[in-house]
Amino acid sequence: MKKPNLFFMYGDDTLSLLQEVQRWKSAFIEKQTEVNLEELQGETVELQDLASSLLSTPFLADKRLIILKNYLGAVESGEQKKVEALLDKIPDCNLLLWIETGSVDKRGALLKTLMKIAHVKLFAAPKGAQLTEWVNRRAQHHGGQMAERAAAYLVQIVGENLYKLENEIQKLCLFAEGKSINIETIDDLVSGRIEQSIFALTDYIAQKNRKAALSTLKELETQGHEAPYLFAMVARQFRLLLEVKALAAEGMPPPAMASKMASHPFVVSTALRQSRNFNSEQLKEALQKLLELDRRFKTGQLHSRTNDHEHYLLMLEKILIAN
Repeated sequence: MKKPNLFFMYGDDTLSLLQEVQRWKSAFIEKQTEVNLEELQGETVELQDLASSLLSTPFLADKRLIILKNYLGAVESGEQKKVEALLDKIPDCNLLLWIETGSVDKRGALLKTLMKIAHVKLFAAPKGAQLTEWVNRRAQHHGGQMAERAAAYLVQIVGENLYKLENEIQKLCLFAEGKSINIETIDDLVSGRIEQSIFALTDYIAQKNRKAALSTLKELETQGHEAPYLFAMVARQFRLLLEVKALAAEGMPPPAMASKMASHPFVVSTALRQSRNFNSEQLKEALQKLLELDRRFKTGQLHSRTNDHEHYLLMLEKILIAN
């Protein structure tokens, strides 16, 4: 049976989860005063302190709200039964909001107990087309407008970090002043566009524009991106091109590719366009060379000292020039 005063929220959509917690806090303080609100960090709280907090009575109010953050990983196996017993003793006047951000071990006995007796809400980070929809909703929330293609483009160049996306969306909406946000506006305002640069780099490679490809690579290095990171980004892009090319050869349409790859339709369509400039053997050869370079770095044949980084970049450049 669900306990009416026990609530469990978890998931990797930390932004939405913490926004929900803030709403709880604001609503509670308005009714019961801040004196009866207590927040506990699971990494530092001892079991006896948790018991004291959960069993204390409200001060000049009807309710107490205890917010317990990320405690699952701090509970030793021998104490899990004690925590379960403690949850049964929470008085009706106290509300426990237990939150876990990020991934949780679903095999744990304590988590299974929470799933049975608490009111549970999952905050799963949106992926693929759902993330594009999330960007659109956040833009509308901030008084802006953004077409689906522009939203997908923003995700492509910023990545899937919801905090970064939220910051960029707020900035774009403030600048647009109610006008529709397009790709040109994003290009003008959004910073940290390494993914966009990698896409451009791949385009230059496909066009056999070696000068532009090497110039882009050097520019990325000048911006402070170290050689191993640039390698990883380029390798990821070639892997993406190889995957979409293989799926296209099977006759799979782009929307189905996006679903299968859990990626954005815009990203898939861009990769599909780029992949047409290579045959499968070229992509496989480039990826094999990149993976061999990575192996040499990880096994100590290439090191992270400055001079070796320069050599590392030189080898990467040779791979690009060969294609």
